[in-house]
Amino acid sequence: MTDVLTNQALVVVVSDLASGERHLKKMVRELEKISKVKTISSVYKKNHHHQYDSLNSQLWVALRVETDDDPRPFYQKLRQIGDGGTQYSRGQVQLLVFNSLIQLDPAMPLPHPLLQSEKVALKCAAEAWGQYEHPILGQTLNELVMSYPDPESLEFYFQGAQLF
Repeated sequence: MTDVLTNQALVVVVSDLASGERHLKKMVRELEKISKVKTISSVYKKNHHHQYDSLNSQLWVALRVETDDDPRPFYQKLRQIGDGGTQYSRGQVQLLVFNSLIQLDPAMPLPHPLLQSEKVALKCAAEAWGQYEHPILGQTLNELVMSYPDPESLEFYFQGAQLF
């Protein structure tokens, strides 16, 4: 890859708790093969149904990356990293934003609705790229995350830099 890449993207990586840090590391290594990681958020544990030791819990981390790929080829490469991007599978990698592109395609919406519907995704995204201005809402991710209280089901797990 060249040193200066043309496109900026924000990606969230999710793993089930049972697969844990090992699975997150594997997905981040695969992501590094197709892009250049610029920043990474902390890893957060999202507990389901307020069961703090539940194996149904998930680990979430967001990464700001650069790539020379256009959105569709990059998205296809991301789908190969996770388990096809299905919700609550063993692992998923989801494209949240690509530059300031607005795309209403149900197969690849940009910015991804997870930024509004999943508070853990927004929290991680704001840590990875807080100054990114949401092209529809007109607010930075830092501003958006400040408008929501932290969910009770969310806890800091470890520093994202440990995944490298």
